[in-house]
Amino acid sequence: MATSEPSWEKFFEQEEFSKLVKRRRNLVGQLFLVSMFFFFSVPMISGLFPNFFLIKLFGPINIGLVYLVSQYFIGGLLVYILIKEMRKLDAIASHLTDSYRHLLPKHRSQVCS
Repeated sequence: MATSEPSWEKFFEQEEFSKLVKRRRNLVGQLFLVSMFFFFSVPMISGLFPNFFLIKLFGPINIGLVYLVSQYFIGGLLVYILIKEMRKLDAIASHLTDSYRHLLPKHRSQVCS
């Protein structure tokens, strides 16, 4: 294949593709940091302020129980955000590949069929 022909390597070098990868990396990184903050905050708070989670709110319900249960809702919210944003990025990726695919040489199995 001559160097002037389009290839997937050239596709991956496109500025639009690089921006897409950067947006995905930033999204996943930010959501990961938020989830790790909530995950590690329980042992940090209970270690530094052992009586904080024991504060009663009403009846047998205390701050520790509410905080731990809220982590399930936070996790669900993070997954919802991830799915919503990844759908947008998938649409951009699909548009990029569709706009570039016609420039690529056909794969041997596509030529034979």
